[in-house]
Amino acid sequence: MVECQFSATILCFKTDNGGGYNNNRTETFWSNKGIRHEPIEPYNHQSNDILERYNRTIQNMMRAMLLNLDKRLWAESCSTAVYLRNRLPHSFLNGMTPYEALYHVKPEISHLGTFGITCYIHIPSEKRPAGSKLHLRAELATFAGYTFTSHIYRIQESNKHIRSIPANECYFPKNSSPTAPNSLQVSDTPTNPETESRFAEIEMDDPVRITDSNERKNFEISVPPPPEDA
Repeated sequence: MVECQFSATILCFKTDNGGGYNNNRTETFWSNKGIRHEPIEPYNHQSNDILERYNRTIQNMMRAMLLNLDKRLWAESCSTAVYLRNRLPHSFLNGMTPYEALYHVKPEISHLGTFGITCYIHIPSEKRPAGSKLHLRAELATFAGYTFTSHIYRIQESNKHIRSIPANECYFPKNSSPTAPNSLQVSDTPTNPETESRFAEIEMDDPVRITDSNERKNFEISVPPPPEDA
């Protein structure tokens, strides 16, 4: 991928002494490609300090993102942490992001959101029950990160299934919080005390005058008195 996508050649590959890299198959691969393989000494992680420090940074980000969330999202949180780190300025690159250093273009960040936030996803007509037009057309889900393209998100459905979805089919309510989807609370009580008290003082046998404070227009609404036998 490095050779095809970026026209670069790998000269050296530094790994730990894990069996995934130290075996006959990989050694044959290094030899055929002309790549120098440098395994670090056993029980000496300090020799691979840059990678070990980066791994700890990613794990710290994952731990924070998975707070109060389903731990089965660990893979998505790891991918999201790496995705975000590649779009953050780095001192080694003189303030440039790793993404810009690799692709020679500034990364797009307008699509970034809060990991684990509750959202609504569109239900395609093919997946809706037949026989009624009144079935739900959206369902609650959890935002679970990004993909290689900025207009496609990763989400976790209410049945814990994780999949990709177009960004234009995902809606984020303003009162969403990074919690599980079933914890979203909707209040049916008025949020404006003045509105609540104003409607509580209305008499049924009096005409009602409502003033729009923005446009300064008056509207008169005649409310008939209730029937005597009511």
